[in-house]
Amino acid sequence: MRTTACLVFLALPLLVRAGHAYPAPVAPAPVAQQDDRSVVDGLIENGRTQLDSGQIAEALATFELAHEREPGPRTRAWIVRTWLAQGRIQDALLATDELKAAGADAAMLDYLYGMGFYFNAKADVDAGTTNAVTGEQLGDAARMLKRATQADETRFPDAWYPLAEAAWYSQDLTLARQAVEIALATKPFVPSTLFLRGRIAMSQYVAARSAPDETEGEGAAGAKAADAAEAQWRAAAESFEAGSARWEERPD
Repeated sequence: MRTTACLVFLALPLLVRAGHAYPAPVAPAPVAQQDDRSVVDGLIENGRTQLDSGQIAEALATFELAHEREPGPRTRAWIVRTWLAQGRIQDALLATDELKAAGADAAMLDYLYGMGFYFNAKADVDAGTTNAVTGEQLGDAARMLKRATQADETRFPDAWYPLAEAAWYSQDLTLARQAVEIALATKPFVPSTLFLRGRIAMSQYVAARSAPDETEGEGAAGAKAADAAEAQWRAAAESFEAGSARWEERPD
C-alpha cells in the first residue's frame, strides 16, 4: 500500500502536465527591470551631454528613444528641456503644465519653468523689447532656479548660469555672485561665464561705493568697507581679462 501511494505521489506532476494545469507564469525578475532603467539612465545622460555640447537635434533623438523605452514624466521632461534649447519656449511651458498634472517631481518642474521664463525674458532682452513682464519673468526664473538648485546642487549644472544672470537682472547680487561662482566651478574658463562674473562683481562694486556711510566712514569699519569694494573691482577686472583671453583662444 505504501509503495502504491508513493507511485501515485510521484506521478502527480505528470498527470498535472497531461491535464495542462501548468503553473502560473513567473513575474520578470527585478534585475531585468533594473537593467532597463539603467539603459534609460544612460540615454538621459548621453542626451544631456549632447545638449550641453550644442548637439540639439541629436539630444532630442536620444531623449525620444529614452521616452520610448520608459514613457512617463521622467523622460518626457528632457524632451521638453530640448524644446527650450530649440526656441520652442511656449510649447515647452505648456508641456511643463502637463508634466505638473502628470506628477513630475517638484525640482524638475522648478527647473523647467525657471529655464523657460529665463529664455523667454532673454529673448526680450536680446531683441531690445523689454517691458514689465520681462522683469517679472526674470524674477520668477531666479526664484524657481534657486529652488531647483537648492533641492540638489548637482542635478542641474546648466541652471547655474541662467540663475546667476536672472538674479543679476533682478538685482539680487548676492545670489547672482554665488550662482556664477558655482557655474565657473562646474564648468571653468567659459568666456561668457567669466564676463557675467565681471558684470556681477562690477555691480557689487557700484553698490558698495553707493553706500557712503560705510565706505567713507571713519575708523576700521570704513576701511573694511572700502577694502570690500576694492575687492569687487579687482574681481571684475580679473574676470573681464580672463574672459577676453579665453575668447581670443577659442577655435574659429
